[in-house]
Amino acid sequence: MEELRPLLLSIAYRMLGTFGDAEDVVQEAYLRLHREPEVTSPKSFLTTVTTRLAIDQLRSARRQREQYFGPWLPEPAVDEYVDLADRAALSEVRRFVAAAEDGELDALVALLTPDATFTGDGGGKGGFPRPVHGAGNVARLVIGAFGKFRGLATEPVHIGGQPALRIHDAADRTVAVWSFVVTEGRIDAVHGVVNPDKLTHVQPSRYSDDQG
Repeated sequence: MEELRPLLLSIAYRMLGTFGDAEDVVQEAYLRLHREPEVTSPKSFLTTVTTRLAIDQLRSARRQREQYFGPWLPEPAVDEYVDLADRAALSEVRRFVAAAEDGELDALVALLTPDATFTGDGGGKGGFPRPVHGAGNVARLVIGAFGKFRGLATEPVHIGGQPALRIHDAADRTVAVWSFVVTEGRIDAVHGVVNPDKLTHVQPSRYSDDQG
């Protein structure tokens, strides 16, 4: 039944937004399956139990998030590290990075929808205490952030099917992941995760091992 684990993890992650909680839920679902020898459809049993356990976990998580500092975003689910140079989304994301690095406010505003938003999740360890609204405000925030990114590198990735950037230092340690919601060729929302507790699974193995 291990071939079902990726499916179950996907279900749990979409509901819970954190890999650690998703793994715990899926593990518990497998344990319950082993205690039920009369199950005729393991897939149906596991998906149902995973969903129910995730709902229970959500109730607890909501209480915890009420005490979370600033906006809460799920851990970035990086689908792949790929060269997306021939894709339209990255062409926009490359223009975005160039404008941000060069401090070109007008060029950056042109890439955003008028009511674009930036949400930064730092968990009290960075980020912003509340979302920022409006293309001009978002553009100024992004330019300021990239001013602090001097010496860091950006790498195009996919997160939940959306274009994103992994921002890392010279030692390849991930310091932030920004994902973009693109609507009709313009960026409608930027979700920036800088809370280090939510980036352990996108660290090179040598860092993940140190933190595990």
